[in-house]
Amino acid sequence: MITTKAVKIKKSNQTTSEYIEAELEKLGFDFLRWAIVAENKDFYTLSISYIK
Repeated sequence: MITTKAVKIKKSNQTTSEYIEAELEKLGFDFLRWAIVAENKDFYTLSISYIK
């Protein structure tokens, strides 16, 4: 089943797609796609689609 969820990850000085994908993998997501939908001083909010 494919599910979509909002997830927060900590901002980095050198934010790249590789950094974001590594953080999602650390959280245990088998993601299909992701997008940054919001940000604040410390975090990015991502919308991710993943296999549940």
